[in-house]
Amino acid sequence: MSEFRERIVDLSFSKRVLLARKLGMLTHGDRVQIENVDRSEFQKESGRRTVAYVVFDGNKSNASAELREYITGKLPDYMVPSSIVVLDTLPLLPNGKVDRKKLPYPSKLWPFDDRDFMAPRSEVERILADIWSDVLGLEKVGIHDHFIEIGGDSILAIRVVAKIRSANLRVTPMQLFEFPTIAELANVVVAATQENADQGSNLGPTSLAPIQKWFFEQNFTIPEHWNQALLLDVTCELDFEIFESSVKTILFHHDALRTRFVRTGTRWEQSSQDADETATVIRVDLSHLSAPTQEKQIQRTAEDLHCNFDLENGNLIRLAYFDYGNGESNRLLIVAHHLVIDNISWGIFLEDLEAVYVQLAIGKKIDLPNKTTSYNLWSKKLLDYTDTVDLNKDRNFWLQMLQSGVTKVPTDFSSLNNTEEFAQHLRVSLSAPDTECLLQQVPAVYNTEINDILLTALVRSYCRRTASSRMLIGVEGHGREEFIAEGLDLSRTIGWFTSYYPVLLKNEQSENIGDSLKSTKEQLRRIPTGGITYGLIRYLQSRSEEQEIFNTMPQPEILFNYLGQIDRYFPDSRLFWIADNPVPGPVRSKRNCRTHLIEINAVTAENKLSVDWTFSTKCYRLSTIEEIAHEFISELRSIISHCQTLRFGGYTPSDFPESGLDQADLDKFIDSLN
Repeated sequence: MSEFRERIVDLSFSKRVLLARKLGMLTHGDRVQIENVDRSEFQKESGRRTVAYVVFDGNKSNASAELREYITGKLPDYMVPSSIVVLDTLPLLPNGKVDRKKLPYPSKLWPFDDRDFMAPRSEVERILADIWSDVLGLEKVGIHDHFIEIGGDSILAIRVVAKIRSANLRVTPMQLFEFPTIAELANVVVAATQENADQGSNLGPTSLAPIQKWFFEQNFTIPEHWNQALLLDVTCELDFEIFESSVKTILFHHDALRTRFVRTGTRWEQSSQDADETATVIRVDLSHLSAPTQEKQIQRTAEDLHCNFDLENGNLIRLAYFDYGNGESNRLLIVAHHLVIDNISWGIFLEDLEAVYVQLAIGKKIDLPNKTTSYNLWSKKLLDYTDTVDLNKDRNFWLQMLQSGVTKVPTDFSSLNNTEEFAQHLRVSLSAPDTECLLQQVPAVYNTEINDILLTALVRSYCRRTASSRMLIGVEGHGREEFIAEGLDLSRTIGWFTSYYPVLLKNEQSENIGDSLKSTKEQLRRIPTGGITYGLIRYLQSRSEEQEIFNTMPQPEILFNYLGQIDRYFPDSRLFWIADNPVPGPVRSKRNCRTHLIEINAVTAENKLSVDWTFSTKCYRLSTIEEIAHEFISELRSIISHCQTLRFGGYTPSDFPESGLDQADLDKFIDSLN
């Protein structure tokens, strides 16, 4: 360790000690050199990996296992080498530094526990590997593969956790990121205990969640018409009576789908009630109609489903089964008000709907997984967390951010009409190879998350186009944070959990992509608790004067939301496939005002990243949005290309939160090791 200590220069004593603990402890035997190596030559499907090159003294029969255990206890998970290459000597340059170009690719690995692929060694590891493989769409997963590096993200983590719990094991989403390999996770997985979630119908009042309060704060002209919808191809002809019974079972099982919203003066209240007896599912016979007439009938039915919700009376989810007859593939349209469902909920709904239908069709007793934490209990726990945790530091953070001199987003036209009537959509996409690199190779270079990368491309393209130095963005997250209370399990709970918070990103005016990535990453890491406290403080704090202060602050005029790998968290189905055709009917009333000037929704589906830009033609010319959108894609490609050329990009202060270093000090220290 002395060699590393000698190379820590120009740092205070406390910083030297902290960095020695983080990096100096790497020394084992003689020397260990950690490198990021492009593994395309020996493991194409997995992007980049961290490799340790080791020179050992003396007997090395037990050194591999000892070294891995030692390093794992000293370094963050993402820095732990996935492979160890043993060398007689390290190749050196004339100046005594390591000649990295002469370091071999890791074909010579320790045979004891380091290989390109290591199969599960226990039943728990086998279960975990099967689940990861299923959710991530991979042929096989090794026990040392890193969840993020092989395509995982926070949304897919929820689906992984749900499947683990279905296997009578218990793990939390947070643990999945703390222990991101199967070998590590298997050590903390425990047998599922007796379910403590209420398995009843959970009738009665429920506190509004922050996102629901945000919704009603918008004062939409037609709040009843703000929906989400799915159009599905049905792979076989359904028995309509059985299907109708299946839907009723799902409504009884998932309390949020039976929610009503009542307005009392200026306040809205919600409660879960018994399922309404009116038809939730309708069958539309198209067999006798010509193809053009069939499309017209589908449009009329879709408009009826979208436009006729009643927040105070009746169910807020409706389904239409389109029967084409003549042996043709039928279709199913499902429309739900956004107040009762989010994107993750759709996967749960479809999985349960198919399970119940199949069970009823073959005469089996209905057997659904036990309910997880109810939306009612979750909303109460949010209130308890808000009342008991000191949020003053977070409150100051949000207020200071919004008071930082944010400029208005420029528009093409001065007379703005930002209603849904004039909304237009533009889609741009990455190729499948670029998307694979974005998800599996790019994050490892700078230890970034997918949002870091997408928002870096966005702020660079937007600020270059508008000559701005900063950008205020409204960001959405999945919101299913379980840290707010012990014992929460939201992995199979339907409802609207989305978190929404502002992010002020400063453009460093740097042409260096690496500097931009580091800057964006650090700005996002400074956001407290992943942004969830913004909604808690603004919408759940009892002091109305503070809420009024937030109301007077500048609000984001650009919305960004990365929906994740959407086809990964929809279940593999024998009955339903996502249709290629657009969802028919207007999901929002044309009379409603739009909540932002520009909405950007990114999603990965069928191995391609697609980015939808929505704007009002009364605010922007199409050509303006096209320029920004294509510039965004160009920036993404530049980031991907930049990261592909690097074996290692660099660390940022948030990678070493205890060190107290700024970026300049950290860069100086890292340079001293090279």
